Amino acid sequence: MRRLLILFMLSGACPGLAQEAVELKFEDLPRLVEEKNQAISGADRLIEAALARTGYLGRSYLPAVDVEAGGERFQTSHYGYQTQPYGHLEARLNLYRGGRDRLNAGVMERQVELASSDARKVLAVELAAARKIYWQLVSERESAKVVAEAISQNEKLLEVASRRINRGLATETDRLEFEIHRSQLKEELESLNHATILLQIRL
Repeated sequence: MRRLLILFMLSGACPGLAQEAVELKFEDLPRLVEEKNQAISGADRLIEAALARTGYLGRSYLPAVDVEAGGERFQTSHYGYQTQPYGHLEARLNLYRGGRDRLNAGVMERQVELASSDARKVLAVELAAARKIYWQLVSERESAKVVAEAISQNEKLLEVASRRINRGLATETDRLEFEIHRSQLKEELESLNHATILLQIRL
C-alpha cells in the first residue's frame, strides 16, 4: 500500500509553529480516525452519557432521604426581632409505580443502543471521508510527479531546439513554443502542489 509523508503544523506552548513530517499508511486511517477525529470523540461521549443513565430500575427502588434545616429572623409589628429554627425530614420509598420504572429502564437501554449505532455511523462517514482525501492526495502527488517529469523533458527538448537554432536548422519560434510550454507546466505544477497542501491540511 502507498505511504504518504505529511507535514503537520503543530502549535506548542510557545507562539511559534513547528513542522513535523509524519508517515501515513492507508491501513492506519481507521485507528487515526478513531483516535483523532472530534466527531468520533463526541459520539463516544454520548455513549458514555447514555451508559451513565442506565441502571435506573435498580436505583428507583433505593430509598430517598431529604433533609432540610435552617433558621429565620423576623420582626412583626412593633415587637423586636425574633429568631426561630425550622427543619424538614422526608423519606421516600418506591413501592409500586405501575411498571413505569421498568419502562424507563428500557428507554435508557434503547438510548445506549441508539448512541452506539450513531457512533458506528459517524465512524463510517468520517473514515470514508478520510480515505477519499487520502487517495485524492495520492493522485495529486502522482500528477505532480508526472508534470515535474514533463518539465524535465521539456528542458531537454529546449536545449536541443537551442542547438538547432544556433546551427540555423530551426527558428526562434521553436524555442518560444518550448518556453511557453515550460511556463504552462510550471504553473500546473504549482497548482498541484497547492492542492496537495490543502489536502494534507484536511487529512
